[in-house]
Amino acid sequence: MVHQRPYTRLVCISATHSCYSFDLLDGNILLHAGGISRTDKGDELYDFLDWRKNLMKFRLKLFITGNHDVALDGTYYESH
Repeated sequence: MVHQRPYTRLVCISATHSCYSFDLLDGNILLHAGGISRTDKGDELYDFLDWRKNLMKFRLKLFITGNHDVALDGTYYESH
């Protein structure tokens, strides 16, 4: 009898810039490596969070902010 080894499938994306009309491969972990928003406005970030909440097929979702995602930096956001 052959035992299959458990595996982790990592799906990596970046630079979506507020566009989410694409299909994602199946995986266990989603990594979004920057470029979440296009104009760094609050509504774009709320749209991103709504999109992220609906990605139920991923056990873990990791997001790294990019240079246009400064609204996620509380200190910078409050000062501007």
